[in-house]
Amino acid sequence: MIDKPVKYISLTIIAFAVLAFVEGCGYKYPMPPIPSDSGMPPESAYVSVGIWDSSTSFNDLFVGITGLVYVVRNDSVVAYYLSGIRDGSFRLNYEFHGAVSADQALNGNIWVLDTASSAVMVFSQDGQLLRTMTDPDFISGVSIAVGDSLFYISMKPYNLILAYDTLGNVVDTFAREGNGILNVVSPTGLYLDRQRGILFVASSGHNWVEGITTSIPHQNVYHLGGIYHDGGTDDTLFLNPLDVATDLDGNAYVADSGNLSIKKFSPSETFVISTVSRVENAFPYRVAASFTGDELYAIFSNGNMRWIEKFRKSERPDTTGGGK
Repeated sequence: MIDKPVKYISLTIIAFAVLAFVEGCGYKYPMPPIPSDSGMPPESAYVSVGIWDSSTSFNDLFVGITGLVYVVRNDSVVAYYLSGIRDGSFRLNYEFHGAVSADQALNGNIWVLDTASSAVMVFSQDGQLLRTMTDPDFISGVSIAVGDSLFYISMKPYNLILAYDTLGNVVDTFAREGNGILNVVSPTGLYLDRQRGILFVASSGHNWVEGITTSIPHQNVYHLGGIYHDGGTDDTLFLNPLDVATDLDGNAYVADSGNLSIKKFSPSETFVISTVSRVENAFPYRVAASFTGDELYAIFSNGNMRWIEKFRKSERPDTTGGGK
């Protein structure tokens, strides 16, 4: 138990005209990639290929183990094919009241953090509720990441990341408040790189992104955002980073909300490229990457509405003369 009072903050969201729903290929007005010196886009550039859907209630998204994109709404979790079409066969048999984050375990089960119910719920792939774990501290949860034997929750109000066993018992204070490399301030999005055993966290209060080993003793093995807390507008710095994801090659993608961009970094922590929404002055709230890193998926917001946007890595034309 955390002996700190929890305050609900009631937000009034003003509705505005819903963004046009676009699906499939052939989107109009894609954001052009930054041209290279040769006049062609760099190979690492990403192009916005469309807005799938919009809602005031989009809270999280992730790429599942089969490649589907799962999106967390206040009252449900929905799945999309890579074309942007909803998978109508996927449904979790439960009506959530405040779902804020979700993740999929390697066995296919879907784990959902519902702060309104102070619960973490586990569902089978066919949508059946398997078990519910309740804890008063779950009400302060922001993001969940699921491993083989543990799951992790970031608790932004308390500057904590806690590790739980699969029965919902706290087994480790994974990270706590402080200004050191292994500490967090206002942690938001979590991403578990299972292949390398690293939990990535966007420490928004530090303007940092950390990669910390899940093995004990925990060690910082990946750090983005410089050595100071002030952040900045340079390529390697952040202003209020809200989320992070990785691909199978170990590239990291950071939702840098203050700089209105998604930034990509190599496994060696080198800045690669950034991309922005096709909607002016929109900031990324959550980000996910395909296994190869060729596609990015993000929840963007303009402060009133949130929408799902897909990006695809640009391709250079075949100049070998051998194409058909």
